[in-house]
Amino acid sequence: TVEFTPDEGSTSYGITNSKGRYALQYLPDRPGAVTGHHTVRITTYDWRTTKDGNKIEVPERLPLRYNQDSTLRVDVTSGSQTLDWELTSQ
Repeated sequence: TVEFTPDEGSTSYGITNSKGRYALQYLPDRPGAVTGHHTVRITTYDWRTTKDGNKIEVPERLPLRYNQDSTLRVDVTSGSQTLDWELTSQ
């Protein structure tokens, strides 16, 4: 999951596919993100439902510097943007 949290306004979210690509959603009927300065968080944390209906936690695989303690910052401008990050496990 990719999360863009602006200095002012609501957070936008995107789910990555198997190639790491994502599209942000600001509201259910509004794609994208508000313009301005954002903190970006990238996480693998999730919950899965087992065959018997129980929920199990999928632990985070990325270092905290990409999510909980993120220092990733970006300026979102109007129009389409492609923003990529090279992540390392160290």
